[in-house]
Amino acid sequence: MQWHEARAESLPFPEGSFDLVTCQFALMFFEDRHAALTEMYRVLTPEGRLALSAWQSFEQHPFYRQLDEAIEHRAGLSGVRDIFAIGDSAEVRRLVLDAGFTHVQVEHLPP
Repeated sequence: MQWHEARAESLPFPEGSFDLVTCQFALMFFEDRHAALTEMYRVLTPEGRLALSAWQSFEQHPFYRQLDEAIEHRAGLSGVRDIFAIGDSAEVRRLVLDAGFTHVQVEHLPP
């Protein structure tokens, strides 16, 4: 097994290197989401798959809304909302389709 460290926007692998690419709760933090997804698409084989996880919208998480309010009240600024930056399934679908993927299935799991 080998470890490679690289930016998601510029993966150090040749085209068609993988049957599966996973991205779990990270896409919302990438500087250029389109470039990252385009790179994921590039390194997949033609039959390859992307498994992507992201938090649903901020409104669907009452605990995190309360945490965000408490942090803002105490510190004046909170970054909690950032983890929900791509919580809209239509936006995720659009991002993935724009990167070249053609068969996109979005599943919602309970929070």
